[in-house]
Amino acid sequence: MIRYVSNTPSKNITASEAQALQNAGIDIILVFEDANDRMLDGYSAGAADAHTAVTIATAAGASQNFFCYFACDFDASASDQTVINAYLDGAVLF
Repeated sequence: MIRYVSNTPSKNITASEAQALQNAGIDIILVFEDANDRMLDGYSAGAADAHTAVTIATAAGASQNFFCYFACDFDASASDQTVINAYLDGAVLF
């Protein structure tokens, strides 16, 4: 099951949901996604979003070394790649 962690509480996986999925033998994949074009905000946004992802995911029961995808939810162009890379660098180095 793919579930969100984000700055929008209504989208986020909860501890009770995660526990129910685990009890049913369902693996959980986490994806951080907030504003569609959030990655255009660069490095500091990536670091902030990674911090949010860790906070939400661990509150839902994820281990400290969990894996999280980060969604780029818009039609990015080649000219956006540098700032998208900076966002992802921030997320990785958090």
